[in-house]
This record gives sequence, C-alpha cells and structure tokens, in this order.
Amino acid sequence: MTRRVAWLVAACLAGCGDDGVPPIPAEASIEIGSGQAEFVAVEDGATVDLVFGCQGGQHIWIALRMRNMNPRSAIVELVMERASDATIVSIPFTVRTTFEPDPTGSYYDIWGLTLQATGVDAVVEQDVVVHARVMDLGGLTSEATKPLHVRMGASACPRALDGGVALDGGDGSVGPTSDGAASPAD
Repeated sequence: MTRRVAWLVAACLAGCGDDGVPPIPAEASIEIGSGQAEFVAVEDGATVDLVFGCQGGQHIWIALRMRNMNPRSAIVELVMERASDATIVSIPFTVRTTFEPDPTGSYYDIWGLTLQATGVDAVVEQDVVVHARVMDLGGLTSEATKPLHVRMGASACPRALDGGVALDGGDGSVGPTSDGAASPAD
C-alpha cells in the first residue's frame, strides 16, 4: 500500500509546475492555409486559384495546421461562403483524417484538401470566407476562418490516364489562365 501511495504522489508531482499547481494546458488551435503538397500560410485576403479537377469539379486547395490537439483520426469540416452575401458556395466537406507532425513536433499539418465550389461563377473574382472546424478523438474542437479572394486557375489534371486523351476536348490546353485564355499543355 505504501508503494502505491508513493507512486501516486510522485506521478502527481511530475505533472505539476514548480509551485505544485498543474500547468495550464495550451489552447487548441487550427490555422487555415493553402497547399496541394504542403501547408502554405496565407494572409487574410490573399488570392487563391480555383483549380479545375480531374473529375469535372472546381476547387481551392486547403491546408490546415493544428496545435495542442490529437492529430490522429480528427474530423475536419470545411465550408466556403461568399463574403458579399454569406451564400454558401462550396459543396459540404467532411473527412476523418490524420494530420502529419512537423519535424519539431510543435504542430501538425494536413494539406491537399479540395474544397469544391458550387460553380465557377459563384466564386471567381469573389471574396470568400473559408470556415474550418476540427474535432479530435477526445472531442476537443477548434474553429478558424480565413477571408480569401478567388481567381480563375488552371487544371490539376492536364491529360487523362486512359491513353492520353485530353480532358478539355483534345485541343491540348489544360484549362483557362487567370485571364480566361487557354494555357498550353506541359
């Protein structure tokens, strides 16, 4: 019995600060960024591209950075609304996923999330607000918003994998550029 009490006291003291008071846990937080292959921080009001996907939809690349939350099997919810009238201009996005640790272990990232627009006209040359909500396995939740400006981007998929058939009708272009003209295939 004495060993158990001593172990319990030692365990409690190990989790306490110098004055015997448990440390205040850091606040959970998420940050909205952009990026297909890595987290890229973006400033409020930054311009992002509307990308034409391989299956006919249009999306913006979203990346998230979390701090002080369990990165495994987190539920991510994203929505985009037009800033001028608060109309939802994205298809509902919910996924359970695992965030990747940075080399120092101080935060975790997920990237390559495709927030699909409801249509080109709904978002191109519009100011939008992206809303993100992440809930970890323990139920800890954090939310963030990011105002952005959307411009016309290029295609993420220049050629189909079934023999090189162009997805754009065969003229060799990969999608419109920011001025609406077709860009050449790579």
